[in-house]
Amino acid sequence: MPYSSPLRTADSQSRPRPANRCCGSLTEILDELLRIAHRADAYEIHVETFDYEGRPVLSVNDNGSGIESPRDLLALDAIGWRESVSRPGNDDAIALSSLAGRHVIVRSGPDETVRGWSATIPAEAWNSAAPITIEPDGGLRGTNFIVEIPVAWRVELEDAVTAAARHLPVRVYFHARWTNRP
Repeated sequence: MPYSSPLRTADSQSRPRPANRCCGSLTEILDELLRIAHRADAYEIHVETFDYEGRPVLSVNDNGSGIESPRDLLALDAIGWRESVSRPGNDDAIALSSLAGRHVIVRSGPDETVRGWSATIPAEAWNSAAPITIEPDGGLRGTNFIVEIPVAWRVELEDAVTAAARHLPVRVYFHARWTNRP
C-alpha cells in the first residue's frame, strides 16, 4: 500500500469534518474510543497517559481488527462518519467527533507480522487543509489513538476510564490495572 507524507486532504470526501463542534470532553472521547475498540472485536483495551513531545496525551490501544487503510480513517468510512453526521441523535454511531480540534496520532494494523500505518492529524487539520502525515508503521495488532489532552484531565482520568468501561464486555486496563473486573 503506498503512503504519502505529508498528505493534504482538502476534498470533502477525505477531510474529517466535525459536526459543528470542537474538542469533546474526556467522557465523550473515552466513550467513543472504547466503542471503536469494541466494534473492532478487541478483547483488551489499554488506556494510559504520558507526556509525548512535551505534551500530555491520552493513549487508547486495542487489540482489535485494526483499520485497514489510513484512507479509511481519513474518509472515516471505516467507522461510519458520514452516516452518524446524517443521523443526529444517533448515540450508537461512531464518528470521531470527540477528537475534532485536537492533535491526534492514529496507529493501526491487522497484526504484528504485517506493516501497519500511522496518521498524524494536527489540531488545525480538522477544519483546514493542513497536512495530515501518513507513514508506514511497524507491526501492530489493532488501533492506538494518541490524543493531546489538558493536564487537568490526568486527575480525573482513572475514574473516567472506570466509568466508561463499566458495561463493556471487553477487558479495559488503566496503566496495566484491570478497571472493569466483574
